[in-house]
Order: sequence, then structure tokens, then C-alpha cells
Amino acid sequence: MATPPKDVVLVTSVVCMFMGNKPEMKMNPATQKKEKEWWGVSVKMMMASDFLKSLINFDKEAIEQKLIDEIEPYVTMENFQIEKLKNVSSVAMNLAKWVFAMDKFYRVNKIVKPKKAQLAIA
Repeated sequence: MATPPKDVVLVTSVVCMFMGNKPEMKMNPATQKKEKEWWGVSVKMMMASDFLKSLINFDKEAIEQKLIDEIEPYVTMENFQIEKLKNVSSVAMNLAKWVFAMDKFYRVNKIVKPKKAQLAIA
């Protein structure tokens, strides 16, 4: 897609953040200011032959609070909700589900991790 829907770019940009990809900085002709451009980076990421494998084997334990804070404004947007994305793109919808699952894992693991450490000591 040369010009994808904004909701698709939104979802893929958050996946890029999880994967540690950085956006390209491009000049916006309307504002004459450099802005983050995620689509080119997203396409490269998704075209990689091991993209699905990287999602499946993602190191959930290594998610940091900094990343969760960074994605928080995106995942709370109305455009990032599963029901909205269902009508836009099934791929974007499923990638959003993956993002929500990683976010949920981090939040649950934050509670469980200290308990596992206490159990190991006991």
C-alpha cells in the first residue's frame, strides 16, 4: 500500500515500537517541520521473512515500563480498538490484538514476578 489507512499506520507503528524500530524523520510539506514517519519502517518490518516468527518468539519478559508508557497514548485511542479495526483491516486488527496481549502480559507479569521470586526463595 502506498498510502495505507491512518489506522493501519497507527497499529504498525506501535508494533515497530515493540520491535525496537525507530521512525524515519521526514519533512511534512504542509507544516515544513520534520515528523516521525512510521510507514516505511513498518513495511520493511512486515516484509521480513521472519516477521511472524519474531511476533511469536517476542521476549515478553524484556518489556520495560518505558515502552508501556510510550505506547499508552496510542493503545487508548478510539482508532486502536479491535471493533474499529475490524472494519479497516483484519491484519491491523490482529496486530492490535498482539499489542494488547503484550501490554496485558506486562501488567500481569508486574504482579506475578515478585511472587515468583518469593516462591523461589521459599
